[in-house]
Amino acid sequence: MDMLPLSEKINIAEKPSDIIFADFPDRPGSAHVYKELKLGSKLALMLGDILEDYNLANLRGMQLVLFDDAILHLARIARIIRMPRGNVLIVGLGGSGRQSLIRLAAHIGGCRFETVEVTKSYGQQEFREDLKKPLRVAGEKKQQCVLYISDNHIIKESFFEDLNNLLNVGDIPNIWQSYEIDELVESVRPLAKEAGKPLGRDDVKAHFTSLVRSNLHVVLCMSPSGKQFRNRLRQFPSLVNCCTMDWFGPWPQHALLQVARRRTVTWAVDQRYTDKMAEACVHMHLSVEQASARFQSEMKRHNYTTPASYLELLNSYEGILKEMDQSIAARHSKLSNGLQTLIRTNSEVEEMQGQLIAIQPRLEQSQKDTLAIMKELSAQQQEVEAKQEIVRAEEAEVSKSADEAEELVLEAQNNLDNALPKYNVAIKADQSPDKSDISEVKSFARPPELVMFVLQAVSLLFNQPQTWEQAKKLMNAEFLGKLHDYDKDSLDEKMKSKPKANFINNPKFQPEVVESVSKAAKSLCQWVRALFDYSEVYQQHIKNISIQRNLNQINEYYQ
Repeated sequence: MDMLPLSEKINIAEKPSDIIFADFPDRPGSAHVYKELKLGSKLALMLGDILEDYNLANLRGMQLVLFDDAILHLARIARIIRMPRGNVLIVGLGGSGRQSLIRLAAHIGGCRFETVEVTKSYGQQEFREDLKKPLRVAGEKKQQCVLYISDNHIIKESFFEDLNNLLNVGDIPNIWQSYEIDELVESVRPLAKEAGKPLGRDDVKAHFTSLVRSNLHVVLCMSPSGKQFRNRLRQFPSLVNCCTMDWFGPWPQHALLQVARRRTVTWAVDQRYTDKMAEACVHMHLSVEQASARFQSEMKRHNYTTPASYLELLNSYEGILKEMDQSIAARHSKLSNGLQTLIRTNSEVEEMQGQLIAIQPRLEQSQKDTLAIMKELSAQQQEVEAKQEIVRAEEAEVSKSADEAEELVLEAQNNLDNALPKYNVAIKADQSPDKSDISEVKSFARPPELVMFVLQAVSLLFNQPQTWEQAKKLMNAEFLGKLHDYDKDSLDEKMKSKPKANFINNPKFQPEVVESVSKAAKSLCQWVRALFDYSEVYQQHIKNISIQRNLNQINEYYQ
């Protein structure tokens, strides 16, 4: 720790209570020089820069008011943890800003801040696991580290046994497993070699303990209330012997006023009233402290009034102030909106009255035009009624036609249902002749009369001469394909008249009659008759579609 030269002049006219000695850096990141400092705005501004640097470096920032007493405690803590084996025992009630000052002091001293996290099932084993981390930081990584422990962390009194050993000898018996000791020895051996220490296992372990004692700074925060504090100091003497004590008493009146003023300047009130509001908060807090003292004197019972209570008072005051501001702003906005609505309505009424006067002549003319239109509409209404009578008569006639068309559709549907079996037979017969049947027919040198009769019908359908030579030419390799692809839908009454008269109506042109002469000719006979049956079904189907289409058009027209 650097110190100012003794030749520098000392101003002995300053009040001793205003002078502190600390090694605060002039700005974040600058060198630490132990020197005389004077309480005041300059020092508060310098520490404010350090606090801002802390908030930038940490996710959870702190909003501290660095009044004079807080600066004194900060200087003590920072001075102690900057010294090797410097440990602190802070005595005071909770809520006085102890942890915040410890965090800031650790930041000033370049120390890593560590603490324990108490859970629902927290015990001795979990406590020791939490202690291993700061021990490794201080001994294995050779970093300055602050371990913060408050009485809220002490779930069991056995925790103090470990803290007593840590403060006294820098180690806790049986905290490390054998494999962990081996890892520590291997990790610390280069540090021991660098320091010129022996490299044996026990020697390296001793060097680790020495580094822990030098680099780890235990900061204990305990409440002085009750007998428990005295019993702990008596049972664990290292809490006193190995620690420098710092007593946190109640905040003095000027500190309360500084904190209140720092808070009130951020409130949305006239700056003329902020000082009075701050003084009122201080007065309320001091009044409660006096009443608590009288309560203890008369009733022998404690009512603790801590700085946390004072901060809660300020928060409550600010919350009530915000609620009142919001309520007043809401009422003001409501009244203002109502007033603006009235003004706007009056203006609109005046404008509408002017417009009404301006359009009065047009209104009178519009009234006359309306009467004329009503007369014209009355005349048109009579014409419409006459036309409606005509339309009703037409609707009756159309309804009658629709009924007749419906009967035709039903009749056509019945005919279609009756012809459907023939249609199915026609589809199957379309594929009846095969190559063997055709070859059998072509094998005749002179076909029998019935066979030739069938071939004449087939030739006529293909519009070919009805001779045996032409029939054989027709029954070529593509004949079956022609039968299959025959345009059955194009057979009309004109095309069917001659085959129907000469063949279909002939009693000999029946498959069972032709079969007696040639089974192959029977297949061709079936194909011809099936073709005519299909044509009859198809023509009937076309007729049904036409009737249904006409009926639909009639219905759409009168809907």
